[in-house]
Amino acid sequence: MTSLVKVASCKAESHPHRHAYFFLKDGHSVEGALTCGELHRRARAIAGFLQCRFEVGERVLLVYPPGLEFVCAMWGCLYAGIVAVPAPPLDSFRIKASRSRIQVIAEDAQAACILTTPQTLAKTDVAGEWRREEGGIPWMSPDEIADGWGDKWSEPELSSDHVAYLQYTSGSTSAPKGVMVTHGNVGQHAECINEFGCYDPHSVVLSWMPHFHDYGLVQGILHPLLAGIPAYLMSPLVFLRRPIRWLQAIERYSVTHSGGPNFAYAHCVRSTTPEERRNLNLASWRVASCGAEPISKHTMTSFIETFAPAGFKPEALFPAYGMAEYTLLVSIKSEGLAPVVRHLEAASLQEGGVNECNEDEPGARAVVSCGRPVGDTEVVIVDPHTLLECSPDGVGEIWLAGASVAKGYWNRPAETAETFRACIAGTGAGPYLRTGDLGFLRDGELFVVGRLKDLVIIRGRNHYPQDIEQTVETCHPALRSACGAAFSIETDDSEQLVVVQEVERRERFV
Repeated sequence: MTSLVKVASCKAESHPHRHAYFFLKDGHSVEGALTCGELHRRARAIAGFLQCRFEVGERVLLVYPPGLEFVCAMWGCLYAGIVAVPAPPLDSFRIKASRSRIQVIAEDAQAACILTTPQTLAKTDVAGEWRREEGGIPWMSPDEIADGWGDKWSEPELSSDHVAYLQYTSGSTSAPKGVMVTHGNVGQHAECINEFGCYDPHSVVLSWMPHFHDYGLVQGILHPLLAGIPAYLMSPLVFLRRPIRWLQAIERYSVTHSGGPNFAYAHCVRSTTPEERRNLNLASWRVASCGAEPISKHTMTSFIETFAPAGFKPEALFPAYGMAEYTLLVSIKSEGLAPVVRHLEAASLQEGGVNECNEDEPGARAVVSCGRPVGDTEVVIVDPHTLLECSPDGVGEIWLAGASVAKGYWNRPAETAETFRACIAGTGAGPYLRTGDLGFLRDGELFVVGRLKDLVIIRGRNHYPQDIEQTVETCHPALRSACGAAFSIETDDSEQLVVVQEVERRERFV
């Protein structure tokens, strides 16, 4: 495998003036841009600076707000053979929580230093004794590194097994874990994204997803450069505050590929006005990927109907499934087809069975297909308790094998063995990656129905949280779509259901 550094260097040599990245500060205008040559120069300088201080394989934390500074620092680490550790940016309004998150990641990764912007450095000073409390980890700003440091850079000898970066998990159900993603993982995965994501030399990418999330990092930043196509980046906060800016940017810059989680599409329907949508043109948008969380048929249908007048086509919506432990993409819908939805008997699904029914039958549950596995990906459905492979009509845990499986969790051999080295009972087939997600295969397509740890068990019956959430949100028009959460808590003698649901601000209850 050619290392990521060699690929990026070749892009700079063959097309030094081709634009690689643009940053849209407000989601509207270009604040900054990087050509392949400019990126190469900055990455070499940062890499030369790092190589004079740290050994190949040491970890460097990247604490950046959205912007091109992160892009340069990320590629600078890759050029140096340093293991990059993307982390959430410092939040001025929640500085204690930000500090705690950064500390946990820095300590777990055993970071040699923290790279950030001059503005963030100033914020750490405002925070008092922060930097002295970080266990002696130095904070640095690449903005202060002159391009002359590039003369000290030497291209490291990197094998496909060399760790490129640590992708930290959310830590929603346990302490954050650093997924070790290798150069081989990224290089092979970029080829899969190219083929199954329907890219061509004329593609244009736009991403507002966080750069410390695998969706934003791999699909929004790393893959575009490796594929030789331009990428527009914007802040997640801009999208959250004004989702119309995402859609307007797609039109303005003739974007072909852009995506987000299910909530993003619901947010666009709910928080854009008919006036904002009236003159919108989304005809260039060929691949609107949707993943990272459960996908709702209602959300897809609403988005398609709402933006059809703007030229958005049903076949442009691409449901997908992926995870950081598999670099990013596991499966995605095929080109030229509308999303596939199957309706299943909810009662049977709760018992682990897959029985199709008519859409209008009582208790029917709509399950969206996440498409076919990409590349060499092997998907098997396994009973999470017996570790035996499920029957074709059974729901079980999704297990994966393929070149995109990451190396494991950083400095966690026991958890790595449990999650990345699973074998099927009886046959001993493996090793497989255990995803913790529940699903089934039908006609070669993967359907995800829930998460093993999220199952709500009430009086011995299994309930999927998304089923409860969908039932609740349809009970009254004041309840906001895709803005609820169902979960269980343990009391002294039983498990109790809890539902939290947002309501529309302007609604009045009688």
